[in-house]
Amino acid sequence: TYHITASRDGFYVNSSSLVRFSPEPYSEARGGQSSARDAEFYQAHSLIALLRRLSPRFARGLDDLQKEMSQREAVEVLPFVSAEQAASPWLVRGNENRVPQTYDVGQPQEIYLRLGAQAADSLRDWNEELQSIREMPRSNLSERVVRDRQLHKWYSEFAEAAIQGAMAVVDGEMPPLNPTDPDEQHMYLRDNIFYSKGFDGRETFTELGGDAAAHVATGKDITGVRLLNQLDIDGLHTLGSVVVDYRGLRVVAQSVVPGIFRRQETTQIVYGSVDSGVTVGADEDFHKLLEPVAKALHFGEHAVADEAGNEVKLYTSADVKGLTGTDGRKYLLDLFRMTPMDIEFLESQCTEGQDAVADSALPVYHHRLVLLRPELLDIFWENSVRKAVQEYAVEKAKRSQKEESKAEGQTEGEGSDAAKQPAETADKDKDGETKPSSDDALPEFEFSLDFSPDAFTPLQARLKAKEGEGSESAMDAAVRSASRFLRDVSVPAFARELASYTTSPLSGDALVTAMHQRGINMRYLGAIANLLPSDVEIVRNVRRLVVFEMVSRAVKHIVRGLFQATPAHLHSEALALVLNALVGTRRCASPAEHLSAEAKAVPQLAALTPELLADEVRAQVALRFRFELAADFVESMVAGNERILLREVCQKIGVQLALRQYHFEQPTESDVYSEIVSSMGFGSGKMTKTTKRQVRERVDEVMQQKLVVESDDVLNFVALTKVSTHNSSFADEAFEAGRMSLEQGQRQMGLELLLESLALHEQTFGFLHAESARCYAVVSLAHYDAGEHELAADFMTKAV
Repeated sequence: TYHITASRDGFYVNSSSLVRFSPEPYSEARGGQSSARDAEFYQAHSLIALLRRLSPRFARGLDDLQKEMSQREAVEVLPFVSAEQAASPWLVRGNENRVPQTYDVGQPQEIYLRLGAQAADSLRDWNEELQSIREMPRSNLSERVVRDRQLHKWYSEFAEAAIQGAMAVVDGEMPPLNPTDPDEQHMYLRDNIFYSKGFDGRETFTELGGDAAAHVATGKDITGVRLLNQLDIDGLHTLGSVVVDYRGLRVVAQSVVPGIFRRQETTQIVYGSVDSGVTVGADEDFHKLLEPVAKALHFGEHAVADEAGNEVKLYTSADVKGLTGTDGRKYLLDLFRMTPMDIEFLESQCTEGQDAVADSALPVYHHRLVLLRPELLDIFWENSVRKAVQEYAVEKAKRSQKEESKAEGQTEGEGSDAAKQPAETADKDKDGETKPSSDDALPEFEFSLDFSPDAFTPLQARLKAKEGEGSESAMDAAVRSASRFLRDVSVPAFARELASYTTSPLSGDALVTAMHQRGINMRYLGAIANLLPSDVEIVRNVRRLVVFEMVSRAVKHIVRGLFQATPAHLHSEALALVLNALVGTRRCASPAEHLSAEAKAVPQLAALTPELLADEVRAQVALRFRFELAADFVESMVAGNERILLREVCQKIGVQLALRQYHFEQPTESDVYSEIVSSMGFGSGKMTKTTKRQVRERVDEVMQQKLVVESDDVLNFVALTKVSTHNSSFADEAFEAGRMSLEQGQRQMGLELLLESLALHEQTFGFLHAESARCYAVVSLAHYDAGEHELAADFMTKAV
């Protein structure tokens, strides 16, 4: 047994024993003895180096551990802390080339190392932790960095716990709180996290589309929470929220509001409506607290009426609920309607008998919860301000020109001024100062454009019916103008950008990000595809990307329905069947024939043919994206591009396939032999008899496969998440200022701001994070433009 002491010079073995403490170095105390080695042997600057000298077994074990870690992916070894889930590749190593898993003795102790022995055995109060962190001081930079770091750490840990709990809900490993209710209404509680499924169990969205509207509302709620988190208003609190899509089900995980499960005589909802407008609360304290939120989101104070006809004034939608918890804090819940209606789309596509629906073969849109994106409201507001300023400038220039011409006329006619003195006297006020005439006066520039989140809702219609008003108010007109701006300006402009390759997304995710940045919803994918000509060669690729995005999303909804009708242990077969019917028709025209006997007993699987799947995809695309796919889209668009569509579908569903070569046509034996020899790393070298036998077995196995994707190729289902992440405002401000400085040619100042932003991002999020990678990439481009290619390559390597 060795006893080691840490000192300023490194580590050394001391002379202590099990019964006696002696910090004296072992080499000095035992110097001259035959059993003692030289002094250098018992001391080292690194603890690892000293242990390797003292224990050959430790040295061998450490070498084996490092060898095993070198074979793993980087994200398995490096510390990864992110509220956003780590990217899950759609192709992963199969059983034959997977790194052997070894038991990690440190993993069971991780919770004790992080939280301590007492906290590890107790439940975490997630909500109290979150609100306490938000109430931390932020008066200076260091306090803001500490607060942002703690918030990011909390969101990361909460997201990890919520994902595990949601997967347990879908897998049936968590008992519900209300087991006697229907499955869609089940609620769950574990580790102080509340779980519910994305169905309309309480019939809240019956008039808006039922389960389809409830499914959309869960995602919109995350957007609303993210908006409030970015505003970060003192005294206004939101819950930690995560939406998890796993195996065809959507689960909502939220932190628990204090006192929400206690029965009280008086309702806790003091702002908004909890009963679809029967009663509407308008607490004065809440109303005052929401004023800065309304100003930032361009909301105006608007009136709504409850069922009894009582008129109340709100800033947010009546569907947004304000609640006072037992801890005295004010919480906002159900933030799915934090933006107004897309009224033009609602009136034209969501109502039977409308001209846009009646004149085409498209069905009525499947829900009425069609909202504008917050990015579009910002773009429309800025565009309106710009137009108002231009009109004011033109009017001011005209007025100035008119005054100059009038002054010249007065100079020419000075002789007749005496006759006009009585008229001038009339234009003087009591103090004797001359006032401009009402015709010549130009008021100071004022601009006001507010939206009503309750515009065109039943609550507002009820108020108008009561007051007998038939015309639209100014806020209603602003909502309609924003909706027209989206349809007539934003969508065509984005289509022109795609056609001219001003914007060049390379994948479906990049296309979605570009659309959201411009405030365009996914339901306008069909409109964008219709604006892109199909007969122009240069536009054909980007149009195929848009169509594949619609097809992959349609397949996702089809698979969701199949998973809900199929036992969990048959999900791999069900997914393989859908993939083969979509991208494997050139190899097998009837993939359902190769199902197992148990899978054939499921009617939805046994009846699924490539023709039926193509018809369902066309129906879903027409329903959700207002676009008519060609009847032969599989032969005309999918053929030859199967790998692209396969990747998009796997990423949308959240599935991982085995990493191997997928043959969409029956391959030749020589091609398979070459691929296997290359994948096994033999190349042109000489192979032994054992190696030749292994290659032969794998070639025979591939040649015997009848399908493109076997059920055994489906290795794993991953959870797809939507998280209300918290961004570092100061780091984002420094980043944007740095980018603007670079665009203005101020390279030195821009680089300093970007490096400052990079340091703040690393302190807050760590270096293994998407925001940090974005900073690395921009700094790399700045160095590349300056001709510093080595520095640029170094930063870009870190970004990748």
